[in-house]
This record gives sequence, structure tokens and C-alpha cells, in this order.
Amino acid sequence: MRWIYPVFGIALAGALGAGIATALDAPPGDPEVVELLGGMNYVPDQSSIDAVLGATAVDELIAIAEDDSQGSDPGLRMRAFRALAQYDGSPDEGTASAALRRAIDTFGTLERGTELLFLRASMLSLATLDGANAVPDLVGLLPHPSRDIRAACAQALGITGSSAAIVPLRNQDLDETVPQVKIAIADALFHLGSSD
Repeated sequence: MRWIYPVFGIALAGALGAGIATALDAPPGDPEVVELLGGMNYVPDQSSIDAVLGATAVDELIAIAEDDSQGSDPGLRMRAFRALAQYDGSPDEGTASAALRRAIDTFGTLERGTELLFLRASMLSLATLDGANAVPDLVGLLPHPSRDIRAACAQALGITGSSAAIVPLRNQDLDETVPQVKIAIADALFHLGSSD
């Protein structure tokens, strides 16, 4: 996979404060992209992403997220899925949400593996990005075999702010036996204004 970066005359705040490189053909391990998306629990803000990736930021993030080649970095992919949530309201919103829906469709049937991290990140990003419109894409994952995915799904449904998520969450709560998931459901219902 090849990525072309635009020329910018600015410096990134962060490790080393290195300036943005001139346009180059670079592999997915481009040091600037790795630096930008490198923190395990850190996702850069949209302005930092746009400073490095320019006008094609959404396309580049999708390319990173969907790069399933043998040499791809799972951590970068996960953070790219998370970063897509920041493009709400932009002309590229449809593209970002479409990529997140593809990931949910692709990884939602899996029961284990690194891909479940991508699934979790995609669910949370889609909930943030599309709000109530994400509910139909998420509710089918409430009975997922992975307790972590069930808990993340409950959290994502809470993020949507949609009352349409209340009944599916309550139904899952009736069948749920894992405390981690029950707590996530209770928290989501509380955020949705339905704590009874």
C-alpha cells in the first residue's frame, strides 16, 4: 500500500516536534503516521490528523484501518478506527461512517482475535459519529459471544443517546449473566435516562 502526503511547512507538537515531511511514497510504517497514531490510549485530535494527512485525511485513515496485509500494525489500525469518529459534520462523514459499518459487518461475526479490538473501536466510533442512526448497526451485537464485545456494544448504545436503544438493552439485561456486561448495560441505560 502506498500513501502520498502533502507538503506542509508546520511542525507537529509531540515527540521530537519533528516537521512534516515533503510528499513521499511511503509504506504503512511511515514514521509520521506511526508517531501520529502511535500512543496506545491516545488518539490525536482532528487538527493534528489533518496537519499530517491533509485533505485526504479520511481516506488515509480508512486505508490504515482497512489494511489487513501481513505487515500492518494492529495498534495503528485500531487507532485509525477510533480517529474516524472525529470527522462528524464534515463532508466526509458518510465515507467515515460507511467504513465503520463495513468493519462492524466484517468483524461482527468473529468470536476471538485481534479483530475484536477493531470491532470495539468501530462500534464506539460509529455511535459517536452517527448517534441514533447507529442503533440498528449495533443492537445485533448485544448477544455477541464475547463478553467484551457485549459490554462495548452496551457502551456504544449509551453513547448514541437514542431511546431506541433502551428496549434492546433491557432485553439483553434479562438474559445477561456476566457482571461486566450487566454493569455496562446499567450505565448505558442510566445515560439514556432509563435507570429503572
